[in-house]
Amino acid sequence: MKKRLTWLLAASLAVCLFGLGASAQPAVVQHKGDLRIGSGQVMTIENVKYVQEGAIQIEYGGRLIVRHATLELPQEYDGHYPISVRGNGELEIIDAKIGGPEMKEIHVYDQGRIRFAGVSGDSVHPWLYGQSSATVEDSTLMGVHLAGSGQLVLRRSTVEIYIRIDVDARTPIVFRGLEAKYYDTLELPGADVAGAAPFRLTLDDTSVGGWAVKISQPNQDVTVEDSTLQYVEMKLDGVTGSIQGLRTGPQADWDSRELRLEGLVSRLRLQNTTLTTGWSVNLCGDQPIEFANCEVGILAVMDRVQLSLVDCTVRWMVEDNHAGSITFRRTWLSDYIYVGNSQAAWRGDVRFAKDYFEGGWNNSTIRRTHEVRVVDAQGKPVAGARVKVQEPGGGASREYTTDSEGRVEVEIKFTDKTCLSSWTFSLPGHTGQQAVMFFTATPIVLIRKTP
Repeated sequence: MKKRLTWLLAASLAVCLFGLGASAQPAVVQHKGDLRIGSGQVMTIENVKYVQEGAIQIEYGGRLIVRHATLELPQEYDGHYPISVRGNGELEIIDAKIGGPEMKEIHVYDQGRIRFAGVSGDSVHPWLYGQSSATVEDSTLMGVHLAGSGQLVLRRSTVEIYIRIDVDARTPIVFRGLEAKYYDTLELPGADVAGAAPFRLTLDDTSVGGWAVKISQPNQDVTVEDSTLQYVEMKLDGVTGSIQGLRTGPQADWDSRELRLEGLVSRLRLQNTTLTTGWSVNLCGDQPIEFANCEVGILAVMDRVQLSLVDCTVRWMVEDNHAGSITFRRTWLSDYIYVGNSQAAWRGDVRFAKDYFEGGWNNSTIRRTHEVRVVDAQGKPVAGARVKVQEPGGGASREYTTDSEGRVEVEIKFTDKTCLSSWTFSLPGHTGQQAVMFFTATPIVLIRKTP
């Protein structure tokens, strides 16, 4: 007979573990470190506040039941997701609250299963992969991410932000009528979808805050009609060419065949559809690609991509494991920046909304080339002007000389230690200087005045 391990946590009951002794439990139970529930093991948390300082991993036949309790996740632990369910593991949460300051991501893989009934809490977000499944009833979620060939059922529930669908199908798919609203009933695939999508989504008496679609694999043909989306996410892996005119807002009739790209085999069509937040684009490979006159919600740059942004606005800029270059021309980075594990080069003129990293900087070196212009009091360029650049804290300095148009380029290497430090740009023998950091807008204009 398969071993069965049962843990029952309750204020008024006892804990039994392989027949060992029992003792009364307090109203608050605290556990530090990862909690792993493996094959043949069942753990029940009931009528207590359970504070879990670490990840919860339910694997290959393990089962966790949380009933009439509060599951407190005070932080994300060592970079892991707070809760993961793998294999044919199972998570069941009934009439319970999931608390904690961070987003509670619940990642369900393979043939894992989750069931929520009467679940509340801030920022609860299940992610479904493979052939996993979720049934959610009388609950409130921040969002839901549906990928792979699983199924999701929501009844009498609320999804506050959005339902995101990753499209990975062999046949053309048409989405119609996706918008933020209350759904009496909706089934995908069904009457509203042409072709056989690998997933099944059922909504019954459920309110949805928004929708997002991600096209993640090649050879996909996706059409979105008469809808309102928060994001359309495209993955461009190793393509080269030019993308122009991506815009937030109404898209009367847009077709990805209009893009001048080599290697992009997926086809996306938007008809009578509105993007409320924008586009999300993942760039991979080592090819040069240009965005011109575009509004991009999230732009993720990886590998050795050589990216050019001309007359663009990017809300969220993510540079992750990037060893290529980014050239800016009249570009506005309006909100969030993250730089991680990258050894890259930035050049050109760019403006920032903030003078700090909303996202963060980690294990990276960015060689940023600043264009400097020296002008006189009347705004005329000064040729042959000396520009002195001094390192932070009065460190070493070096000098540069402007060309015939009063311009010179200065490269500064920013690292984890210096990404928020300031260099001093000055004109020896004249007034006019400026503190320059990573977030300083370019070009930098120095006005030379005689003391």
